[in-house]
Amino acid sequence: MPAHGWWFGEDQARYVLATSAPDAILAVAKAAGVPARILGKTGGVALTGLGAEPISLKELREAHEGWLPAYMARP
Repeated sequence: MPAHGWWFGEDQARYVLATSAPDAILAVAKAAGVPARILGKTGGVALTGLGAEPISLKELREAHEGWLPAYMARP
């Protein structure tokens, strides 16, 4: 499984947070015994990092917002 599939796959045991205070989140997680790490930074036009090629945010948005209408339009 590619790293982005593991990090961003839907699972009840994993969550991705966007925050302007990562140190505070990491401290609270550590105090609670919850593993946490920084995945990257927001901004730009692509999701980069995680040891993979950049992924276009436009393509991600289209896949996220377009799958249900496309599914419902099928015969």
